[in-house]
Amino acid sequence: TNLADFLSQLLQRHGTNAKMILIRGSQTFGERAEGSDEPGLWLAMRDWLNANPQYYVAVHRPNQYGLTLLSRDAHGKPDAPIIPWPLGYGPGTELKALLASVGIEATAACSCNAFMLQMDTWGVEGCRKNLDVIVMRLREKANDWGWTTIFADKAKETSENHQLTFAEKLKIGMKSLTTGLAFKMNWLDPYPGLATEAIARAEQKKTAIPSACGEDCDGASCTKPDCKRMAS
Repeated sequence: TNLADFLSQLLQRHGTNAKMILIRGSQTFGERAEGSDEPGLWLAMRDWLNANPQYYVAVHRPNQYGLTLLSRDAHGKPDAPIIPWPLGYGPGTELKALLASVGIEATAACSCNAFMLQMDTWGVEGCRKNLDVIVMRLREKANDWGWTTIFADKAKETSENHQLTFAEKLKIGMKSLTTGLAFKMNWLDPYPGLATEAIARAEQKKTAIPSACGEDCDGASCTKPDCKRMAS
């Protein structure tokens, strides 16, 4: 099972007896348990890591349903914290919201979630430096992720707008304005515009994110799983 409660019980009973803990299915069933709306593995992992700070995420692989290795080996700690779950802020989160605004909802099993998490981890400046990489990745994977048909329909809708009445054009224009994408998106090649807009929106919201999660957090190197430190 991939229920958070089940993993929590296992970790509480046996976790501290192990130097390393391997958890499978940690990407696909991270947010939600298989075939259920119940919380998935991420909730249990976060709670347990918060309660046992000697452990850390040593490895996370999003492919093949996901695999995460927790460890307390002091010599194997990565230079930067590895966070398998969404931070809840950043360019990747904004990209996901932009896609939802045009009717694209990522499933839990979609590998696009892992890439948007990578964007959140890079942060605003990191995504700017990697903009070409992001655009290339979006173009390469859009068909696999089921985006191309929706974008093709958007392009067709745009090309047919000149045949509409003024009232119909106004209705379409107002819909675009509500998502903030009016005049910003070339639907024949939307990926540069989507990436740039996601970065811009994340930068606008940057000041709203706490720089530290508590008195003992320096806002930069904190390794608490729930830390809301700002991705640089």
